[in-house]
Amino acid sequence: MRTTAVALVLLVAIALLVDDCGAARRRRRRRRRRRRAPAPAPLYQPPPPQYQRPTMRADPYNPYNDESNIRRLTCQQAVINQLAPRNAVLDQSCIKMGENKFRCFYTCEQGLALDLPLAQIAGRAQVDCVYQYGILNIIGAELPRCIPAPLQVTASCVQGPNTTQCVSGTATFQFNCSDPTASASFSGSNLLTVVASNCPWVYTFGNIQVNNPSFTSLGPVTIDYDCPTGDALDIVITFASGATQTASLPCTARRRRDLATIDLDDTDIIRLQARGTGNAVIRSFSFELIASEAKCIPNVYLNLATNQTSVSPLQVSNSSCSGTASLNKSTFTCSDVGSNPVVLTLTDGSGSTLSCQSEIIVFDTTQPELQCAASEVTVTASSGFALAASDLVASVSDNCGSTTLIADDLSFDCSSLGQHNVTVITTDSANQQASCTATVNVVDDVAPVVVCPTALSLEVADLVFVACFARDGFACNETAFEQEIVDMFGEFRVPFSADVLNAAGSDNCASTTSNVTLSIPASQDFLNCSLVNQTFPVVVTATDAVNLSSTCESQISLEDFFGIC
Repeated sequence: MRTTAVALVLLVAIALLVDDCGAARRRRRRRRRRRRAPAPAPLYQPPPPQYQRPTMRADPYNPYNDESNIRRLTCQQAVINQLAPRNAVLDQSCIKMGENKFRCFYTCEQGLALDLPLAQIAGRAQVDCVYQYGILNIIGAELPRCIPAPLQVTASCVQGPNTTQCVSGTATFQFNCSDPTASASFSGSNLLTVVASNCPWVYTFGNIQVNNPSFTSLGPVTIDYDCPTGDALDIVITFASGATQTASLPCTARRRRDLATIDLDDTDIIRLQARGTGNAVIRSFSFELIASEAKCIPNVYLNLATNQTSVSPLQVSNSSCSGTASLNKSTFTCSDVGSNPVVLTLTDGSGSTLSCQSEIIVFDTTQPELQCAASEVTVTASSGFALAASDLVASVSDNCGSTTLIADDLSFDCSSLGQHNVTVITTDSANQQASCTATVNVVDDVAPVVVCPTALSLEVADLVFVACFARDGFACNETAFEQEIVDMFGEFRVPFSADVLNAAGSDNCASTTSNVTLSIPASQDFLNCSLVNQTFPVVVTATDAVNLSSTCESQISLEDFFGIC
């Protein structure tokens, strides 16, 4: 009986447990169904609210900060709105970069310098602004910030033993803080006096350019200084490579310190600086360049055209900062054009010497001066057409003395009669040349030569035939020809010409005798019959191509054997 009751209780408990699990499952299903089902639409849904731009409040400091002129806003107003220091001054008109974006540039007032991580262009700060939601804001977290600019003081170049020729540039001083009580002075016997409490400073003595391989080390740097205990004073040497050597000087009472010798090479450019924090006095500073051997520049060029007539040891060795330097020859003239060996000697304070040799190449680039004759030059046949280049020159000179003259063409003869342009060239000892052009007139001034028979007997009939045949050739009719003469003069006259005289003419410019014309006076072209059986003179004239002439005379006896007259 008891066993049956226990079993019945267990069965009821199991049934209740199963029922609870089913109910939990049903509840989960209902919740899932409710989540999936869309929410029931309300009977009325109002439109979403539109964004309303807030109305900008008037700003008495900004005439552009109003709704109607929103496009005229600039970064300047954003800087004012965010209370930036007023020592950042707008440098130029702002640039519109987009619909609501602007860019402005700011510089600092005089005596102030920019100190901000923003982009800088030529010392100006670039600030970008954007207009959003009715407010003009700077893009980025930083605003232009102006701080006191570093103090720049210019002092005279360092003047110390053996340094005058070695230090180049101007010494400068700079404070790296804004301490208004800091000062630097360069007056009195001290090279530099600095008054600065915990204010870093840098003093640049100058630069040393060592381009002479003779100098292999920078000798001991000697400095006479004073700085209070607790302050710092360093000597910094910076090489062209960027490497540095720093000598920290103890700050106690006044003292003199010799720094170590520094090895160099022939391309070093060294910057010497004093760097400190606090008060300091530098009374003197000096150094030497030390040469272990003499090395000369192989070739030094000297141009006489630029009035360079001498060289210095500095030109041969590039530097003479250590001891003294001398050359065995330093002055050169035109006679030295070409290569000239010279010896450079370096002498230090103890009298020790080093020497090397260099070649001084002397050259001349000055052209000679040449002027041709202003008027034309005449060359004649009577002189054999002889002409020299010097005959065409008015003047010639050169800084180095003698020159040579040549002309491009001096060969003239009878075929060259007339004017010609001739170029004259002069050359000096350095092969520098100059030229000019002269006008040459080639002239034939030699008259032709004519030879006549002394006496000649002529027949009237022969003279008629010669004249008729000369005009008509083989068609000559002597009777008709004689009648023409009668009709011409009203009486018969005897034709006469130079051709019948057997005269001979020649000329220096004539290749044949045909180039010489023989003539008699026109009054003797026809002879009067009254001259028959008489002797009379006839003058023959020979004329050449340039109208030069000469004459000769013959005694003529005229006979009329056939009675034509």
